[in-house]
Amino acid sequence: MGLRRPGVMHPIKVRVRSSVPPPVYNPPPPTHPNHPPARVDALSTLEIAYKHGLYVRSEPGGAIIASALNKTTWYYKTNSIFMDKHWKVWAEVKLYPPVKGYTTGWILVKDQLGTYFTDPQIDK
Repeated sequence: MGLRRPGVMHPIKVRVRSSVPPPVYNPPPPTHPNHPPARVDALSTLEIAYKHGLYVRSEPGGAIIASALNKTTWYYKTNSIFMDKHWKVWAEVKLYPPVKGYTTGWILVKDQLGTYFTDPQIDK
């Protein structure tokens, strides 16, 4: 089969086999003004400053899973500070070794009357 019209280019299909896979493009996740990018949990320390100690709970106001004795030092997530609907302020603390399957728990750091239970005093 010859060229139909000499001097005119005709498209042809060429198959090229390559052992190199095509590049993979993973775009960054979209950011939204109401949803800031996720932060890495920064840890800081607090000391229990209440002579009777505190309970460590499964969630703010939740079940008791451990006790925190007076003058003991705990690591807490600095971005976890939470004020509940009763105006109590809670901090998420690290549990090591894990307790009852929990690797973190919650400690009351300030009550609704303004009493602080840790040093440093933590507020929301």
